[in-house]
Order: sequence, then structure tokens, then C-alpha cells
Amino acid sequence: MDHVKKMLINNSNFIIDKDEPIEVMIATPANANTNQRYITMEAFKKAGFIVKGMLNEPTATAMEFSHRYLKKPGTQSPEKYVAVYDLGGGTFDASVIELANNSYNVITHEGVSKLGGDDIDMVIFDLVLLKLKKQRKELSKSDEVRILEECRKNKEGIKRTTRKLAIDVSHVFDKEKKVLLDKKDIYNLCEPIIQQSVDTLKTAIKTAELMNIDSRDKQKSAAIYIAGGAVGFPLVPRKLHDQFGKKVKISPYPQASTAVGLAISADPARSTNLREAVTRNLGVWREYGTNKIFDTIIEKSSRLKPQFGTIQVKRTYNPIHNLGHLRFIECSSIGQSGEPGGDIADIKEIFFPYDPQLKNEKDLWHVPVVSRPDLAKQEVTETYSYDSRGIIPEFCTQISAMNTLQ
Repeated sequence: MDHVKKMLINNSNFIIDKDEPIEVMIATPANANTNQRYITMEAFKKAGFIVKGMLNEPTATAMEFSHRYLKKPGTQSPEKYVAVYDLGGGTFDASVIELANNSYNVITHEGVSKLGGDDIDMVIFDLVLLKLKKQRKELSKSDEVRILEECRKNKEGIKRTTRKLAIDVSHVFDKEKKVLLDKKDIYNLCEPIIQQSVDTLKTAIKTAELMNIDSRDKQKSAAIYIAGGAVGFPLVPRKLHDQFGKKVKISPYPQASTAVGLAISADPARSTNLREAVTRNLGVWREYGTNKIFDTIIEKSSRLKPQFGTIQVKRTYNPIHNLGHLRFIECSSIGQSGEPGGDIADIKEIFFPYDPQLKNEKDLWHVPVVSRPDLAKQEVTETYSYDSRGIIPEFCTQISAMNTLQ
């Protein structure tokens, strides 16, 4: 972030003094977990930026779409629903958002944390090595980066009329000038990657229909709006057009649509209202007798209050163990048996002393968890809050919990 700040001061058309505070709006992938969001926000703060707010990238893109294609929402505006398809370099997000009455009401999010243009680059890279009869271990890290950069540049230059890609490898292999690849071979290998993103978008749309019956009304469906740095790959819009037809619209500036949406959201004159949806399930593994159970604390279907609202959840119980070994995770889905599934991320592992004699114990890691029925008369309350940035604030430091053990 220090580099970003220096670039703004030295190379942008803004007139900024070196010590002048700079206000920023931040966007993160909708599928980003709590730790990723917190680290991103803190990096900006430590670089000296004043963070005005944080949005999910598809939400910011929906604001850009509304500003560009729809009349300014007013009190008489009919509801419209836009499904945002956001394929970046390394992540994919899909969101369904209701646009009405100068408001943005996020119905649902779906995402894949490791899916994007980088995967397409690797497909082309592997084809180059296959043509050269080389293996990746034969390359130095710098040579690998050089060839990958050539693959990326050629990918971004693919047109409908392109039949072959010529990858220049002369700077790595002196005897080889260019490697010719058939576009058809690239498309065949990339088809499962793009299909995974399309299937994720369809899941988001289906979930939105189940959560909000109005979104099933085709008259209210404004568009499938596609943005992100990787949507210039021709196979992406082709697959989407095959699936959704004329509803598909491509952002004129796919790499900048998020930034435009952030600027719109920061404009005080617009007075927009935003109601975000929880992007991931938050839960904890707990001791339950001799077994472990997964307790879903905040569900993905939960809705936040408009404009920087929060969700608060409390868990009150009587402990039956000497020690609570709490393992918090976030996940993209919950199975039929209540177990976490999909994209899973560890958030934090905490040992909580239910036994008063353990309160001053510095190292609880080596204390065995044992049954203590005598503690069942005591009460423990855990409090969690989830804010509009997609962060559970207590995880930034510690869980807010009130232990009433005497």
C-alpha cells in the first residue's frame, strides 16, 4: 500500500501534498474471509490512508451498472435485479442485487476463491511447455514468470478471428523463437474453468430466487452484468451468451467497473442505501460429550441492516467441560448434516477456561479437555457481531465473551 500511495502522489493527475491524508474506498472479493478483509483494511491504514468504507467487488460493480444503464432510481422506480459475474485474475464472485428506490439490496453472494484469469494463463503456459517438450522444474522462477507474462499478453490479445497464438519464448530458449498454439486447443482446456464460474453464477441466481420470489420475474431481471480483468477472454462472454442470451451485458471498462462503483458509493450527493448480505457461513467446532459438533453462528443467508448495519448473535450455555476448545472457521456452504463444506478457511482457534482455576493459566494448549459436570450450574455467554465490511470485529482481537463463573 505504501507503493500505491507513492504512485498516487508522484504519478497521478491529483495534486496531493506528501503529508496530505488520502481517503479511500476499498473493495474485496465477496468470497474473501474475515482475516483477508481485516489484513487488507489494516494495510491501507498503516500506509496512511483514511479508509472511508469497504464494499464487496460485485456490489461496487452493480453500482457502476446502475449508474451507466438504468435511470436514476427514485421513489417510483420499479425493482430491478442484476446478476453480477466478476471474473478477476485469481478470484470469481457472483452476486444477485436488487436495485430500487436509490437502494442496493444484495440478495446473495457466491464465489470461488481460486478461479480466474491466472488459471487460463497456466493452461496456455502448460501447452507451451508441452510443445517444447519441457517440464516446469527445468525452468528458473524468473524464466517461468517471463513465459507466463507472454502467455497472459497473448491471451488478452485473442480476437474472434484469432486461430493461433504465437508465444515468444526466445528470451528463455535461444533456439526457439515462437511457439504456435491452436486457439481451439486452448478453449477446450479452458472450458471446464469457465463452466465452473457459470455454474457458480447459476447457483447464486437459483439461491436468490428461493430467497426472494420477486427475482423470478423475468420483467424485473435487468441483466447478467459481466466484469473483471479476465472477461476479455472471448470464451467467457460466449459461454454466458449461450446460457443467458441477450440478458448478458459486458462492462465497457471491465477492469475498472469496481473502482467506478466505489467512487459512486463514496459520493455523498447520491445518498445511496446499501443492504449487504453475509457472504460466508461462520461457525465453530465445539466439544459435545465425547464428540465434536459444528455450530453455525452466522448463516450466509442472513441480511444486514441498511447502510453499515450489523448482525449480532449470542450463544448462552452451561459448560460441562473444564476448557472450551473453540475452532472457528468460515465456509461457503453447509451440508445436509450441518457440516461445513465448499471453500473452507480457518479463522481462529481459542481455548476458553470454563474452570475458574484455569483463568490464570498461561498455556492452555497442553491442558486436556475433560468432563466437569460440576460446572454445569455456571453460565457462559458468547457475543458475536458481523459488520457491513464482512468482518467479525471480535476476531480482530479476541472473542467478546462474558464468563460468569464464580
